[in-house]
Amino acid sequence: MASRVPGQLRSAPWIAGLLLSCGCVTRTLWGIEPGSSLAVESTRRVEAGLALRAEPDRRTLVADVDRSAALPISRWRLVPVHGAAEVWAVLGSPDRFEVENVDAGAFRRRIDRDLDFRAELDVTLRDKGGAIGTPIAPAALPAGFAAAIRTFDPHALLSDPARAGGSGDLLGECEQRLRTIDAREWLAPADAADRLVGCAWLDEHGNLLDAATRARMLRDLTMDEPFAGHLELLRHLRLVAVVAPSAGRNRAFYSLRPDLVWLRSCFDRDAATGRLHHRSEWLIYPEIPRPLADLALLGRGHLVFDELDGTTEHAIARNLAMKLALTPVTVAIDAVWFVLRSWIVWPLVHDDGDPRRSR
Repeated sequence: MASRVPGQLRSAPWIAGLLLSCGCVTRTLWGIEPGSSLAVESTRRVEAGLALRAEPDRRTLVADVDRSAALPISRWRLVPVHGAAEVWAVLGSPDRFEVENVDAGAFRRRIDRDLDFRAELDVTLRDKGGAIGTPIAPAALPAGFAAAIRTFDPHALLSDPARAGGSGDLLGECEQRLRTIDAREWLAPADAADRLVGCAWLDEHGNLLDAATRARMLRDLTMDEPFAGHLELLRHLRLVAVVAPSAGRNRAFYSLRPDLVWLRSCFDRDAATGRLHHRSEWLIYPEIPRPLADLALLGRGHLVFDELDGTTEHAIARNLAMKLALTPVTVAIDAVWFVLRSWIVWPLVHDDGDPRRSR
């Protein structure tokens, strides 16, 4: 004769769940933490002309604001947060890039006792060097070039270097960055049907970059200044892009400066004007007035400075009043649930599984 589990054991999970739910509505109400809100006391916006200069060590910038502006401080020091490496690279390539304009959006925000000064720079650049690549005749390519071409998978994501054709190292990432640049910037002349299908690396002497040399160069890469180190290593190499043109034409080859490919991929290009834009974030601090003859002028532009003063209001009193007002309602709900729970639990506790008890 098969044994049967007593009713108390069968109903144990139900009983435990019902007991745990006792007073749950009231507990939830009193578990709500008081919120907070920002009370704005004052705001102000000031617009003024701006001149941006760089320190000789290229670690910080100095911003001079027109003295006619209604600002208590007319000179600020900018300490980089994000994107400064590209700014230093632009300063180091005056023959290549010209800064046409600098738009700065800065703010001073005081909330309670916390004070925050920040700025975002939008630098507009003109590329004076033209195309970053030049056509190269097939006869000028070194022997074995065809075997060294790394073919790109057109259906692979750019974030997957292994499938897309990249090697996953610095040179592989440079290949991927090339694919993100509008081909019209290095194809001469550009054709809508042309597409990048592969590339290969040459050393500074025009020879194929063998695996041993590649490994040695990457091993000697200086990592204390990654961006500058990357550009310095790439400056001594050549990246040959392989282009599949439209029907009726042979494959074309372009010799590219990989350091310019890397740097160019950090900028946004305005298709209408052809200008490049770069955005960076900085902390700003008041600067002591001093002579600026030794500081290189980065560019001039426009400053929009916003000021905000406010306090944080914690709604403790309002939160407590709400809880006291709603507690009778939640207690009543819990009481009703207690009665229903008792009505459900009581038969389960006294049911031992004997069918004769139900008669």
